[in-house]
This record gives sequence, structure tokens and C-alpha cells, in this order.
Amino acid sequence: MQIADLLRFQTRIEKLQIMSFDMNIYLVNITTAKYDGLIKDASGRPQRFKSVTQVKDELQHCQVMQAELIHESPYDEMVGNPERVDNKLVIPVNMTEAY
Repeated sequence: MQIADLLRFQTRIEKLQIMSFDMNIYLVNITTAKYDGLIKDASGRPQRFKSVTQVKDELQHCQVMQAELIHESPYDEMVGNPERVDNKLVIPVNMTEAY
């Protein structure tokens, strides 16, 4: 689903997950009544966002019930520690509050 579709149909987003990759790559997974998956760009590839603020700006007219930022850290492996089963940091995001 594309952002334009979400806005055009005034889609209610039950859950929005902003997944953080690298320094400025964010992908967004949404769950609605009819769709569960990544937001796509015009070519059908996952839409890349540069910041959480950009996600908020682009989806400001959508009704988002729950939002969270997810970051999985590779740092244990990078310093020679054993890989942890769950290295995920999950932070609630307020989609209505501006920075």
C-alpha cells in the first residue's frame, strides 16, 4: 500500500511500526483492517524514509491508533559478544506530537 492510498481512503492504521536501519533509513510496516505490510513507493518497493519526523509528516492526516519505533542493534556481534536472541529496542511514538 502506498501513502497516497492511505490518505485517499482515510485509512485507519491500527498499528504502525517504524523500523530503523542504519543512520537514516526507516521502513514503515502498517496494520489496517485490510492490509498488513510495508508502505510501498510508486515502483512497488518498500518506501524509504529519512527520519521519524518524515514519517510523522507524511502520515499526519491518517488516524494512527498505535505507533512504535523499532531498532535492532548489531553491536553485541560487532564487539565479539555472542549474538542475543532478541536485541530489539521498541519505543512508543506519539504521532500527533510535533518535535
